[in-house]
Amino acid sequence: MTADLREDGGLKATLQNDLTLPLGLRAKNGPSETVFDVLIERFDALVSRTEDMIVRHISAEVETDLKQHLTK
Repeated sequence: MTADLREDGGLKATLQNDLTLPLGLRAKNGPSETVFDVLIERFDALVSRTEDMIVRHISAEVETDLKQHLTK
């Protein structure tokens, strides 16, 4: 897909002017990056954030349950 984007004349101009794409993809050299790298980075950040939220939620639940158990 990246090669097709680089070879199509109309898409090449759009590709080079799109600031949301990685610099390596917009460069005229070989394809060091793909269209999906930005999405992969965002997904990885979302996964990390989600894991942190799950750990915090479980920790809070365990602490709450333990407080009730230890006060009896």
